[in-house]
Amino acid sequence: MKNYAYILLLIVAPLLAPAQSAEHILDSLQRELGKAKADTARMWLLYELAKYQSFQTPDSAFWYTRQGLQLARKTNHQKGEMEGKGWLAYLFAERDIPKSMRLRLEVLQQAQQANDRVHISFTYVQLGILQIYLENYRQAIVYYKRAKTLAVEDNDKQNQAGLSTELGGAYWLLHQPDSARYYLTLAAKEDPAIKQFSVYLNYLGRLEGDYNPTKANAYFRQSIQMAKAQQFLRGLGYVYRWYSEFLWKQNQPDSSILMAKAGLQAGQTVANFRNIL
Repeated sequence: MKNYAYILLLIVAPLLAPAQSAEHILDSLQRELGKAKADTARMWLLYELAKYQSFQTPDSAFWYTRQGLQLARKTNHQKGEMEGKGWLAYLFAERDIPKSMRLRLEVLQQAQQANDRVHISFTYVQLGILQIYLENYRQAIVYYKRAKTLAVEDNDKQNQAGLSTELGGAYWLLHQPDSARYYLTLAAKEDPAIKQFSVYLNYLGRLEGDYNPTKANAYFRQSIQMAKAQQFLRGLGYVYRWYSEFLWKQNQPDSSILMAKAGLQAGQTVANFRNIL
């Protein structure tokens, strides 16, 4: 089971295609929805439409998700209901964290009752992210470690590396650089491919910022290049933000302001209100 691939795809997939391609996909999904007769088929198509709308028109994404969730409940489709609640939680994370948290905990309870390890693992990760937003870093680590335990049990190296990366980032936020370095180093051993991910490179840049500015600068630039190559605009906005802070501390105000403006533009493009603020 490739849980990390599933998690990554679910979050990033809508950003991997150029805008013109995304519009083509939306048109195709709309046509398929118009032809679909079975409620289950319509439900999954509605969720796909929500996914591709979520970064450009969140209100439309809400509408599609709620329509899909209604069909899931109508047909007593448990996995579909968890998927719908998960998407609502994702959309609310930018504007109403308590509501997002409640939905995630509902999904977690359903997933545990169904022994659905994919949804359990994914929900632990998302609960960890919400705790990061709330600056409850220790609780975020608890959730990440629970998800990692599942990955280890499944011998899923991709997921292990992804979660070690997030643990490294959380420990850095806790001002525990030794633990942060341990987990980031571990991630690269668990799956060397993680070194090609923008998020991983961003965390390395943050970590090295206080110790080796030359390395930090290189990591941030690599992270930006990787995010651009993958059309990962949401991640790109975060990298610009942290790179801007690093440059400010390095007494490079003009470059810092330039990166901050680039981050603002990226955040506005994908309606990432948290990064805009």
